[in-house]
Amino acid sequence: MSSSRIVDPRSRIVDPRLEADAFAGESRSDARRAERVKEDALARLASDLMGLSAKKLGQLELHEELVDAVSDAKRIPTGAALNRQLRRVRILLRDQDWMSLRTKLDALLATGVVPGLGAAPADPVSDSCLAWTLRLVGEGHPGVEAFVTEFPRADRTHLRQLVRAVQKAEGDRRLRAERTLTAALRGFLR
Repeated sequence: MSSSRIVDPRSRIVDPRLEADAFAGESRSDARRAERVKEDALARLASDLMGLSAKKLGQLELHEELVDAVSDAKRIPTGAALNRQLRRVRILLRDQDWMSLRTKLDALLATGVVPGLGAAPADPVSDSCLAWTLRLVGEGHPGVEAFVTEFPRADRTHLRQLVRAVQKAEGDRRLRAERTLTAALRGFLR
């Protein structure tokens, strides 16, 4: 079953610099879901940054203002003030290339070394895997169609099942479902 609808290969989730006018054809609920997925990813990134030591934050080569905001958040024990500070960190992350920061952080947490520094080579596949994962989860059907258009060997049904599993899951199950989706995408992006 193929769709006769032309799929726009651009994504507001992946590239926030794209104008909202380019997505006038999408529904408001699709736009809200895409924003929610993006904000969820930014919130997880902000909380993960907060869990890092000062030395590891320095390895990520963040802007000074962002490092200061994360350091301030670490000093706040709990409550509304901490939530406000994490919101400020998310605002600062929106202005940066937060997707490459997420892949650097994942590599740092997994291996202890930031890719692109020293002996660890940068991995462009990880950046595109994260971008496609966020796009598929945020856009749903149009994202799957864009992926299948770019990679015709991809199994549309399997991708839809993986995306649905991510959208339905919560907490740790959602993280596992996202990892499964990312692993499935990695095979096509190599």
